[in-house]
This record gives sequence, structure tokens and C-alpha cells, in this order.
Amino acid sequence: MNVSQWYNNLAGNPLIWKELCFKPNVHSGMSLPRELLGVGTHSLPSTIDWRLIYRELSTLQTEDVIRGVVSSSSCDRSSQRIDNTLFDNPDFWSSTGSSTTDANESLVYVLGQPYAMSSTFKIKVYKSWHQYEHPCYPPQRIKISIGHFPSVDYHYVSKEFDVVSGTDDEQIFDLGQLVYGRYLRVDLIGKVQAQLSDNLLYTAIERVKMDGVSIGRSQCPNLFELLSNFQVKLTKYVK
Repeated sequence: MNVSQWYNNLAGNPLIWKELCFKPNVHSGMSLPRELLGVGTHSLPSTIDWRLIYRELSTLQTEDVIRGVVSSSSCDRSSQRIDNTLFDNPDFWSSTGSSTTDANESLVYVLGQPYAMSSTFKIKVYKSWHQYEHPCYPPQRIKISIGHFPSVDYHYVSKEFDVVSGTDDEQIFDLGQLVYGRYLRVDLIGKVQAQLSDNLLYTAIERVKMDGVSIGRSQCPNLFELLSNFQVKLTKYVK
């Protein structure tokens, strides 16, 4: 066997292409989430062309994959709803007031449809320029959860990240991996800042983003098929 025949046989080995799909792509830096190697993968169709999956991974570009809102644990006023955190403007979401620093809040979002893989969470705490000494209203810590359903256990739960107080600069939290899922829950743990007018503690967020990639049927048909099969298997597994 000459070198060209050996190379062609090697390049045509589906197991090699499958392995490459779970490593950072040399073009886009993207890879399939490791969770695909767990639940359901063994029963995926044998017809999947891993070489095409790899090529489609090469075309992916990072973007903010948050597409909508589901709910917030509380809301101080109708004008301070969770929807405000999706846009780059001075509007913001605010919790209701609490009498203790141990109070927690949460925000739930819809990620890119029909599928999204997330990697980095970004948050901008609200700073009140019209209040005395321009206070910021951060949580003490945040925790990121990602799942396929908005109201059941999430398959990915991050560690708790400390949030820097006293600044409205964007803060970035790296998940350390690509996480596949349709819903994002942000737990805002603890409160820091009291409002002078009522002496109650609030958490207020101006902007959130989740860097990742959205997968569509027309853009990446083979990758879309793979994730579609995985979604079916995972749904059956969860039930």
C-alpha cells in the first residue's frame, strides 16, 4: 500500500472523524459537547457522516445565543422586567426588595432555536446614576444552569462564581466547555446593596449575554440531524 492509499483509508475512517468532532475545530474552535458521548449516543443512526459533521463545525461562529425570556423570580415594577436585559440600553431588570443579604433571585431564558451550544456567560450589573453615590445592585454570586426543559432539573450546573461589586463593567464567566441545551437559568445568589429610600436590598441587572453557537437545519443539516436524534434520546432518558 502506497502513502496516498494509506492516507485515503485513514481519511475515510469514520471513527477518526467522530473523534475529531469532540476536539476543538482547527478553523472555528468549536467541538461537540462531551455530553453527546454519554446519554443516547450509542443508539444514534449508523448513517451519520462524521466527516460532514466536522465540516459543519468548521463553519460555526460565536454569537449571543439568548433568544427570549421565560421568567424571573420577582420584578419590582412592570417597567423593570426581565425583557430589558436582552438589549443594549439603559433599561434594566430589578428584583423586589429584601430585608436580608441571604435572599436569592433567578432569571430564566430561551436559548437559540432549535439548538444552541453555550460557552461563556456575560453580565452587566445595573448602576443607578440618579441615586446618591451612584450605587450598583449586584448579587454576591451567580450560578449558571443549562437544560432542555425550563422547569425540571438542568443537566449542566456550574460552580458559583463571585460577582465583583461596585462596578457596572461587563463581567465574564467561562463555563470551560460547550454546553448543549435550550434553556438557561441564572441564579443570583445573595444581595449586596440596599436602596436608601426603603432600606431594602435589591439585585438589578442591565444586560446578560451567552456566547455560543446556534444550529439551524438550513445552516448545518447534518449537525442538526445529530442534535435532533440526541434530543429524542435525552427526552426519553429524562422521562
